[in-house]
Amino acid sequence: MLHEDAIRRMPLVKQFLFSAASASWAFCSPSPAMAVGLTERLAARDSSKLIKPILNMPPGRTLYPEWLNGEWRASIAFDGYELPPCGISREELFSQPTIPGFQKLSVASIPDVGSSWSCRLRYVKPDPTQKAVFEDRAYNLRSITNGCLGYDAIDRVEYEPTSLEYNKGPNRISLVFKQGRTPNAERIELFANSREWETLAGADIFVCSESIRQVTFGASKVAGVARQVSTEYAHYFTFRRFNDQEVPAFFVCLARTS
Repeated sequence: MLHEDAIRRMPLVKQFLFSAASASWAFCSPSPAMAVGLTERLAARDSSKLIKPILNMPPGRTLYPEWLNGEWRASIAFDGYELPPCGISREELFSQPTIPGFQKLSVASIPDVGSSWSCRLRYVKPDPTQKAVFEDRAYNLRSITNGCLGYDAIDRVEYEPTSLEYNKGPNRISLVFKQGRTPNAERIELFANSREWETLAGADIFVCSESIRQVTFGASKVAGVARQVSTEYAHYFTFRRFNDQEVPAFFVCLARTS
């Protein structure tokens, strides 16, 4: 049940501008860029500073600011893309259909890169006596997918962020699609490999990132054998609170080709 503050916020508007960038990163030794804070790396507007993190401890859930608490109407618009700075030609890059973003649902949070759509997004405070605000991932992924595709595509979202059981918890989400509704996916498994977040001191600006491995299962040409595609990408969000009624945000999706 939504609390009173969430209901009050429902008519408010939060706008997102999506910018999709593709780049090729391999596992590497820790870079000096990783020692720089997330805010500074994003402010540089240089994709080479968004280094693929080294995997170590499983990440915890992102803690959002209190001013995002509640349910919002979101308007999403595509803002452009950037080719990788690593010498791959445009023709070579665009010939690889498995790069995240080139096919529908290859990036779960942007089901159709390049399109514009509207949906509702929800951020919740499980304990009203505490400041901790979390994204309602199950609600948001269902809302984003159905809103972008324009029809009720999701059968269920399996997500238990507080579970301590194996293959559950905050770093795994399963999206199960209704049978026959979506040709590119029957099920999507999302695995979060790393997360960062920062609040800019003295300003209502919040930045966060999440590195994700997505495994998409769908129908194949071989009877009884599911098509399986594994991809990696990272999300980078910048939220700027203008007032209680508007929180514009900028979202970069960095696709990894290796």
